[in-house]
Amino acid sequence: MISRTTEYALRVMVYLAARPGKACGTKQIAAATKIPASYISKILLTLVKKEFIQSQRGLHGGFMLACDPLVVSVFDVVN
Repeated sequence: MISRTTEYALRVMVYLAARPGKACGTKQIAAATKIPASYISKILLTLVKKEFIQSQRGLHGGFMLACDPLVVSVFDVVN
């Protein structure tokens, strides 16, 4: 069994993998993945620290994958 945090992290990774090179905002990711807005920041911060995603500030900023989605496995994200 996986934790809720891990499940949410996997949802974020799948969502961002479907949008290569496109920065997505926090609210957009939360709505699309059905993750509570109050919880999404924790998930995104953890994924940034683990270098799975990167954040970009500014008008057209947001979050996007920092790695090749074909190389990252579910096991990598779970760990």
